[in-house]
Amino acid sequence: MPIKIEKDNSISISGFEGIGQSPLSDFTDMMGINLDRPGVASVNFKFESFIQDQSQDVQVFTANASTNELTVGLSARYRGQLKGRALTVSSSGTLPAGLAAETVYFAATDTNGTVFKLATSIKNAQDGNYVDITDTGTGVHTVTFLVPKALVGWCYNSYGNIIAQDTDNRIWDFGTYFTSNYPILIPGNTRTGDAAGIVNYKGYTIVFRSNAIDALLDKSGWTFDVPTWTNGFNTINVSNDGKAKPFYSLNDDTIYFYNGDTTRRNFKIGLLEENAGQTFDPASGATFAMVEDAVTIPFEDYESNPTAINEINEWLIIGTGGNKIYFWDKKSPSFTKYIEIKDSYVVDIQNVDNTAYCITLTGKIFTTNGTTASFLTKIPDHLIPFNPDNISNIITQVTTTAVLREKILIGMSIDGLGAYPNSKRKNYIFELNTNTGILSKYGIMSWGEETTTSITDVSKINLIMVDRFNGLGNQIMLSTSVEPVNGSVAHRIECNVAKRDFYRGEPRLIGYNNYEPYIITGVISYGEDYAKKTLRELQISFMRALTTGQGVKISYRKDDNASWTLLKTVDYTTYGAIKDIKIPAPITDIKDIQFKINLSCYNGETSGNSYYTPTFTTPFLKSIRLIP
Repeated sequence: MPIKIEKDNSISISGFEGIGQSPLSDFTDMMGINLDRPGVASVNFKFESFIQDQSQDVQVFTANASTNELTVGLSARYRGQLKGRALTVSSSGTLPAGLAAETVYFAATDTNGTVFKLATSIKNAQDGNYVDITDTGTGVHTVTFLVPKALVGWCYNSYGNIIAQDTDNRIWDFGTYFTSNYPILIPGNTRTGDAAGIVNYKGYTIVFRSNAIDALLDKSGWTFDVPTWTNGFNTINVSNDGKAKPFYSLNDDTIYFYNGDTTRRNFKIGLLEENAGQTFDPASGATFAMVEDAVTIPFEDYESNPTAINEINEWLIIGTGGNKIYFWDKKSPSFTKYIEIKDSYVVDIQNVDNTAYCITLTGKIFTTNGTTASFLTKIPDHLIPFNPDNISNIITQVTTTAVLREKILIGMSIDGLGAYPNSKRKNYIFELNTNTGILSKYGIMSWGEETTTSITDVSKINLIMVDRFNGLGNQIMLSTSVEPVNGSVAHRIECNVAKRDFYRGEPRLIGYNNYEPYIITGVISYGEDYAKKTLRELQISFMRALTTGQGVKISYRKDDNASWTLLKTVDYTTYGAIKDIKIPAPITDIKDIQFKINLSCYNGETSGNSYYTPTFTTPFLKSIRLIP
């Protein structure tokens, strides 16, 4: 057992095995802890804002017909520049001649962040082809700078650019490995709204919305070319209203997508595939086939619609909002079989080493090999805040999942904490190691663990993206959004590998510091009501000696609702390069006791002429022993 009361009545804590299902288990919580070395606890990488906070800035402008320039009151520069930012214009009266409402323009010049010309494309902005403004219009004119809303889907295009879709069905290019200064809007798809997912296929980004499918020809960039769209190229009726996201099957080189329902009869899964001997061209129906209902599943009620699509071996797996998972062999005229699970609403299905992991809205995880389904684990109930006065308003739900090597990452949001108007939300990414079965909190957003409407925003993890990141191995990006009460939207991309400078320098690895990572034990029964005990010494062992900036804090409490009392801080500054240490640390009158262990890493950088080389080091905690 990781936590043991030894024969000499000492308490030993080791073998850090992740979060247990009970508040009395060995470990009841841990966050920001790396457990890749079994039995050793170290500090995990921290999420930092990669694309900084953006707001949907609305500013009043005036137009100059002689220079074709707009002037706003405040600098509209973002990350140091304005050129290329997408915007729209509107007016209480008549817009200046040459400008049209609901048209996307791009800032083309930038003298001081407040005066700029407009272009109809990034290429025109680069080439100096500006919109010709012939009068100043009438009334009050406003300009709205566009930013991504919550991201709902992403893919690489064939040039390695990261293309993402937001909830308004706007398509954004984040460049290669998120190195763009800011996301570039790619306008021209059918319309905004009703985003249903994107897939890259045969040199095109295929964009799904509620009643049409659009195709964007892959480009390496937009400063020398304009977007080429083939809009509404679907040859069947489409009704993919954003339930299950489209899925690209490597096994049969086909896109499968949710395609609505035949009212009170069945739900449909459609397919799109390249015809044999043809080169896919969305403008030529002869090059591809679309099937409206390649497979159907029973309509039990409106809540039993398809919610997730994946595959295992030759089987297509369809998760639903009900309690059934359907399997189709891709040959039979209908689904081949189904399996019932003891929960409902499969948010996502991930395939790791030919085992399908089905994650439900409430955080339960089931595995299936296509024959049977087994309950594996769940996000522990004791991590969900218990508020008897407001329990009906607390909503805990999985928002997104992703695979990072052998790990499944699960974004979870806990809403309804506290009372209106100061209600709160907590957001975490949980990590399930499919090799070891260890469950822990991978990390929190750079917004922090908790946000509240009292500061006019409520933030949520919308999407987890796993990226190659310049050959460094898979790394994580987060899409988070903030929805201020005034109706505008702020958006942030976060990453656990960031760069200080986008066009030079090395990747910046930052670990959780300032004792943010923690491990919390269960409540340990140690003494009796009439025979309480005392602990007198603390012994800590590390796998390697401490170095600059590293340390560990040990705190305790005597019931699970009390405040923590700091017992000792053992760090390099105080104790030097120690590997093992035993020091006095008295605790008296113990019946029950619980411990919190906080780690801190070192984040340092050495500067050169044109770049920064980061240094990240972490303590490697092996064991803790408390001695009577």
